[in-house]
Amino acid sequence: MSPPTITAVIPTFRRPKLLRRAIESVLAQTHAELVVAVFDNHSEDETAAVVAELAARDPRVRYHCHARNLGAVANFQAGMDAVETPWFSFLSDDDVLLPGFYEHAIEQLAAHPRARFFCGQTLIWDPHSGQYETIPTKHWSSGHYEAGQAVGKMVRGHFTWTSTLWAREVRSSAGPLLEQAVTDLPFQARAAAVFPFVVSMKPLSIFTSHAAGASRQMSVADYEDSFQRCKNWCTALAGLDEDVRRRIEHGFEDVLIRWLSRMLRLTFRQQSWAEFDRAARLLGEHGALRGRNALLARMARLRTKRPMLYRLLRRASLLRHDKRAGRAALPTARSLEQLLERYS
Repeated sequence: MSPPTITAVIPTFRRPKLLRRAIESVLAQTHAELVVAVFDNHSEDETAAVVAELAARDPRVRYHCHARNLGAVANFQAGMDAVETPWFSFLSDDDVLLPGFYEHAIEQLAAHPRARFFCGQTLIWDPHSGQYETIPTKHWSSGHYEAGQAVGKMVRGHFTWTSTLWAREVRSSAGPLLEQAVTDLPFQARAAAVFPFVVSMKPLSIFTSHAAGASRQMSVADYEDSFQRCKNWCTALAGLDEDVRRRIEHGFEDVLIRWLSRMLRLTFRQQSWAEFDRAARLLGEHGALRGRNALLARMARLRTKRPMLYRLLRRASLLRHDKRAGRAALPTARSLEQLLERYS
């Protein structure tokens, strides 16, 4: 067999059954010149045995276990630092690759030889509801993008790194990884600012979305602080011209406003007033307390001044929201295996 050209970095912690599925999705790739590098964050369970069993069947599987738990981002960083092949990708232990990911990515990169990374679409699947959607869908079309040309677009609608294939030299300019709940966004933004890349609007992996995910558990203040640090980290990249820097700043501003608007609606529904008031204040500071956001803020102020009117307006608002949500319902899959069958 030819020397490996791709490393699939799989950081893991105490998910041996899901890890087996993730590894097998890499081993089933139609592009066979690869290695699977599992980085175990000191699981102390059957993880090592699962990987050993798979490695006995296929020598492309390699295993490293840290002497202690380094934290999630540091584990990803360790995996990236160890890459020796020309190309690499990240795969979380509860996600899977669709069979033709690497073959398609390599074909696209060969057709655009100056591109230093490839981005494909990802299916985001919620195991609780069974709903799934394809991202990103807005802003993008298939093709080649020059360095800096689409960095604002990347911030507003970034690809998950589950469907991204990186050239090894991207590490030195886009890394090290930032310790944030949205680690892939700043890494991809920096890479898009420095390197040309190629996009394919074809679903190539499945990302499992959890209600208990880190970004969903953050408070409004913590999320705003996280985005501010991501923006500062990206705009501090050496050698950026002012136009690219402005694109990054405007992109992060749009993402923050979009997230705060979602939080305003969510906390209004939950009647979590401390978080609602923080979201409303931040939207006002960013000049985005307009339209529906402004209407919700006015309704919320009635909760103490005119509680009966507030209850009537709130009920009507939630009914309208539920009708819109029903019309825009996402498709469903009972299991990840069913989803794999649809897209394989």
